Amino acid sequence: DEVEGVSVYPMGRGTIFQVRDFEAEVAPGAGNGKFVVVKHDKSRGDFVTGYSYYCHLSAHIFTAQQIGQPVDTGIIIGKSGTTGHSSGPHIHFAFCSEPSDYIPTLLEKCQNPLGVDWY
Repeated sequence: DEVEGVSVYPMGRGTIFQVRDFEAEVAPGAGNGKFVVVKHDKSRGDFVTGYSYYCHLSAHIFTAQQIGQPVDTGIIIGKSGTTGHSSGPHIHFAFCSEPSDYIPTLLEKCQNPLGVDWY
């Protein structure tokens, strides 16, 4: 079953880097829809350095005014959804070494130890 509104948590400790809504900024059905990016930095004690993306959210928990706010695995950062270019409720997750909000560029920069860019 497809489920919308399931709580989404960050993969590890970090800070809110971006809170975006392409449907509001670009057009209905655009790109990632509502998404949150968390920045991770080993030099600050995080387990990895890079950016984790959580896309197609139905709701943001954080606002653009909260960029820089620390988060950890127990903090809800959004709710699963089907915003943007989507065929049903799900989460697109990616881990990237550099930030990007344009999908083709993002996919080129994404790295995943499991060999999967999106899931």
